[in-house]
Amino acid sequence: MKNTFKTLSFITLIAVITVMTAASCATTSARVRVPLGGLTSVIPGGTVPVNISGEGVSTIVSSTQDGSGAVAPGTTVSGSRLTVDANETAQNLYVIATAADGSRDTLAIRVVTVTEVVITPGEATVEAGKSISFTVQVNGNNRPDQHVSWGVGTSPDGSGTARGVGLLFGVLSVPADASGPLYVKATSSVDLSKSAVVRVDVTRPAPAAAAPAPAPATPAPAATTPTTPSTTQPSQPAQQQPAQPAPAGNTDQALNGLWILASSTYPSNAPAIGATGFRFNNGILHMVTNGIDSSWNGTYTTSGNNLVIVMGSSTVRSRYSISGNTLTITEESGVNTYTKQ
Repeated sequence: MKNTFKTLSFITLIAVITVMTAASCATTSARVRVPLGGLTSVIPGGTVPVNISGEGVSTIVSSTQDGSGAVAPGTTVSGSRLTVDANETAQNLYVIATAADGSRDTLAIRVVTVTEVVITPGEATVEAGKSISFTVQVNGNNRPDQHVSWGVGTSPDGSGTARGVGLLFGVLSVPADASGPLYVKATSSVDLSKSAVVRVDVTRPAPAAAAPAPAPATPAPAATTPTTPSTTQPSQPAQQQPAQPAPAGNTDQALNGLWILASSTYPSNAPAIGATGFRFNNGILHMVTNGIDSSWNGTYTTSGNNLVIVMGSSTVRSRYSISGNTLTITEESGVNTYTKQ
């Protein structure tokens, strides 16, 4: 992969703040799902959360979709969690829920192994006061989830406290007074024993060169001819520059209100999605989970169709548009749409 600088994804910003378990209403029919932002793969000896609902529901786990396939003795589903035996050999597990009315629902979970986590670029240099983006790849067998947790430290193993340094979804923001080196770490959410660390050297901007001192003035020679009266020319009126039009696009007022996530094309290797929406209010942004404002908030400004959000030490830049009651956030990684409530 090329070592490139990227703008932090707004779509990824909405994902990191909280991890939400989708609210399950009491329903009659059987239903089994992965929680919003959850995992669809698990390692032998691991666990993964699942959402199960339905009146009088009973649940089994099988190695086949019809429910007849055997699994290892320690592979069980209890409550809202699937536990996989350390010696499980099935590549796919099926959590099957059956309700009292006879309805049935099935959820497939892949049993995987994680071989390595790779961060790109493998080493980097960033100027104090600026940011740099990293991408990550989780390699293994049977397509492990690409979810990772990010961290930054001052030691080669990624530990230590890097004061004032922000790291959000792989975007490292370095304050102007920071010193290095720093170490960025990504840990697989499927297998916490697999991680990668890269070194980031921090440089200082070169001081601006001082302007040269002006040369001393040379006295003018004395006049040798009589001076002639000068003729005063009438002054010309100052030319007025035409006013520049304001940039086109939506204003802060158009964003005001509660927007609930309707759809997303963000790729499968996106970080876990946690918020169900946002509340914009005259420059103040609140994350919303299940209709309730969370403790995570920040500020925002707009210019044309550019949206800039600041949360703590992280700054997010994205492009947006509003059509009726639909808000669209677009970037190279994907598109999220929201519906105004």
